[in-house]
Amino acid sequence: MSRDRPRPRWRDEQLVEALVPTPLPVASPEPAPLPTLPAPAARTGDGVLFDVARPDAAGRVTARALLRALDWIPGLTLHVDVVTGAILITPAVDGAHVVGARKELPLPAAARHLCGIATGEPVLLAALPRQNRIVVHPSNTITAVLADLHAVASSVAALMTTGPDRVATARALLEHLGLTAADLTGSNRPAMPTVAEYLPAVVAAASPGTRRTYGSSWRRMAAALGEWRIDAVRASDIEALMRQAAAGARPRRNSRNGRHAGEHLIAAARAFYNRAIADGYLTVVDSPAHRVRKPRRLPNTRRALTPDELADINAAARSGGNDIVLDALLLRLHTETACRRGGALALRLIDLDTDHALIRLSEKGGTQRWQPITPMLAARLSEHAQARGAVTPTDALLRYRNGQPATYRRYDLLWARIGRRLPWVAAQGITMHWLRHTTLTWVERHFGYGVARAYAGHTDRRGPATTTYIKADLHAVATAVAAFTGQPHPLAVGESVLR
Repeated sequence: MSRDRPRPRWRDEQLVEALVPTPLPVASPEPAPLPTLPAPAARTGDGVLFDVARPDAAGRVTARALLRALDWIPGLTLHVDVVTGAILITPAVDGAHVVGARKELPLPAAARHLCGIATGEPVLLAALPRQNRIVVHPSNTITAVLADLHAVASSVAALMTTGPDRVATARALLEHLGLTAADLTGSNRPAMPTVAEYLPAVVAAASPGTRRTYGSSWRRMAAALGEWRIDAVRASDIEALMRQAAAGARPRRNSRNGRHAGEHLIAAARAFYNRAIADGYLTVVDSPAHRVRKPRRLPNTRRALTPDELADINAAARSGGNDIVLDALLLRLHTETACRRGGALALRLIDLDTDHALIRLSEKGGTQRWQPITPMLAARLSEHAQARGAVTPTDALLRYRNGQPATYRRYDLLWARIGRRLPWVAAQGITMHWLRHTTLTWVERHFGYGVARAYAGHTDRRGPATTTYIKADLHAVATAVAAFTGQPHPLAVGESVLR
């Protein structure tokens, strides 16, 4: 700490109040009158049926007429595979995909990459009622078929017009230049590097978060496949590395038998080969990583905590430790805002607006948002920062007693200490992210999906198309904060306005 900064006066701080929300009474809405829907159209024969659609950002296509012809209903489980440059979709009891609620067909990212299907480009869907399947053809396949057809016609016309003298002249010119006809159709791709030679370029182009997430997997690839050319690696080699990563994963309380380690290795290998594709070394069809299926992610075990559990956690955090002021402030901040650890630790003095009771959260993906908080918490955060030596606008808001910025280590120590006092916390592996689940569940139950989505800071880049219309502004989030905490907020509006 620099000499011109005042010494922290942590003894002047006040202990922030614990936040334990209580459910609000919610009236059941009356059912809306719905018109009578027409009967579904009868199945029209066993011939091949066609439709054209454009995949959205999530890779889904809508083909209601084809689904009606096949009697495929929402929720039907599907198996999706890539066969000779097309996507084959068939019903399967153990399928990993389902027909959407609005009769959308899923096109997984790996399958789209292998077939060269881009967002917004038209695809041709062919339904085969007798085989009970749908085949999705990319636009380049249709283009290639038409090009071959026209090439045949052009070749016939050229043979009819090209004389033997012209052919002889062309051959003589190629011989003079030292070329063959095959040289004219050769590839202009750069020299193929090995995995070890190309990895530094991949690391340099990756973001800090990507390097932190995939670094260990990339090092594993370099150790096992470093001397191989990147086009010589096979899908079975990538899958073998995935099995090794899963088998060697460090066991933890929330371990899933190495499934996450295997999933991370596949994702890291795909990121490696995506860079090679972008640099022109390979095409999407040549990538071995995209031909290996990721391990299926199991359902999350996190849940919303009950009010009694949350009260016990707050009491345990205040019962000991070397900095209960900081620990209580962290629990209150995460319970009230549902922010992530990275967003809390990134808070600076300039990110606190005490006049409007707002904090600016900088979270994963480089996103920033203003999150309403109670005026009481805003005052406690300002008091905490000033008492512990935060002076300049860019100084960290959350700090240790010695004036140094708080780190992720504080969270580990806090939950280890709570787990020693509450064995069920240690047994279930409860962390600060469970408070995020607790808060967002409460907000969704009482204020709806749109407000909960804005409260969580989720963007509209992913998710169903309905999220385009379900949005909430800062005032709606502030109203939810006021109801959740039982304290007024300067930006809150009346509940009747929200409805």
